[in-house]
Amino acid sequence: MSRFAVVAHGMVLWGAVALTAASALQARAAEPQVDAESQKVLDKFGKFYSNLDKFKVDVNVSLTVERQGLQQTQNFEQKFSAERPNKLSYALDSGQLTANVVSDGKDLAVYFSTFGKYAVEEAPPTWSMLFQNPVILGSMGVGNAGAVMMAMLGDDPAKALLDGAKSVEYAGEEDVDGHKCHWLKATQEQFDWQIWIDAGERPLVRKFVPDLQQMFARMAKQNNQPALADTKIQNIVSYKDWDLAPEFGEDAFAFKAPENATEVGSLLEIFGRGPAAEPEPHALLGKPAPPIELELLDGGTLDLASFKGKNIVILDFWATWCGPCLQAMPIIDAVAEKYADKGVKLFAVNLQEGPDEIKPFLEDAELEVPVALDTEGTVAQAYLAEAIPQTVIVGKDGTVQVVTIGLVPNLAKSLSEDLEALLEGKDLAAETLAEFKKKSEAKAGADDAKADE
Repeated sequence: MSRFAVVAHGMVLWGAVALTAASALQARAAEPQVDAESQKVLDKFGKFYSNLDKFKVDVNVSLTVERQGLQQTQNFEQKFSAERPNKLSYALDSGQLTANVVSDGKDLAVYFSTFGKYAVEEAPPTWSMLFQNPVILGSMGVGNAGAVMMAMLGDDPAKALLDGAKSVEYAGEEDVDGHKCHWLKATQEQFDWQIWIDAGERPLVRKFVPDLQQMFARMAKQNNQPALADTKIQNIVSYKDWDLAPEFGEDAFAFKAPENATEVGSLLEIFGRGPAAEPEPHALLGKPAPPIELELLDGGTLDLASFKGKNIVILDFWATWCGPCLQAMPIIDAVAEKYADKGVKLFAVNLQEGPDEIKPFLEDAELEVPVALDTEGTVAQAYLAEAIPQTVIVGKDGTVQVVTIGLVPNLAKSLSEDLEALLEGKDLAAETLAEFKKKSEAKAGADDAKADE
């Protein structure tokens, strides 16, 4: 795969995350403004998919990326089969990339050709619970086809479709592949999107188009990367060959591991994020936390040194354009509030955004998090925050005790456990470093023994 193609895949996956990430804030966000005609279409859509017991559909994703005068189009063929309450078969084939997500009702299997790995775990009892797994979101997120599919299979399809939307406007009727369709346009914080739903008796989704150009323009501004703004991207998702009464055979939801694929112990390990990967501890772990003196959004200054000897401090590095950050922040805020009376402080360190962008987001999300303004990005650089969200826990002794990169499963549970351990006086950084050293020495010994055979 060319470097350009790799960049394209990254763009597509990020888009899917951004769309679904807004659902974490939906319960707190204002209801979207929906015109009367759109509401009729959405009501019919919601009722139809709520009562749909099984179906099959083929999906084609067309992604065209133009950058610095070069244009490349990639097509992703995807096949979905589903049967209530929790059977699912998803297959992706782009010629260069293949992926499978299969639930037979008892076991859930995931395979990704990029990593040559697969894993099998217990299947969640419902479709909606299946999509709460970030690995499933990533696996089915290529090209944004999965975003709409997850809404269709949700407990409340119409509400799930509008997660994060600010407004929905009826744009009229339009023909899509010979089908007369209702055309709806939606606006949301991260990017706008359009959807075409069959105007006949069965409101089948025929086409979905997210406006990723809007998102990349914003990212370019925030990251001071003008080349990103010059990137033109068109993402079209087409749904074809709907079958609403399929006769599923015994092997319809059976997973067959590809030849030469390696089985790992958990879904996260497929992406190198589980125990098998044994990543090296963060470079700052166990070291004095780099000094911080930043202005706060609501006035005042964050001086990290002032908390030494008194408080445990959580630093949440984030930005409003970062989809996973928007999911993580309410969780981190809730945990920090639970431990506030025990001296735990939280500061959300925003990366290079201004008050005009940050305040509306916090108001919409109904969050009252102390925000430190890292306008030059120097603090993020000092904390090696090359990927966000990044959560750093600084102990009372002023050392970096825990560093978590990305949106991890069971974030509330793991963060609470870390805080409990630190409040009990444990040195988590020392424990992590010692455990890593022990495992590294054991692995080196095993490798030496194998080499001597």
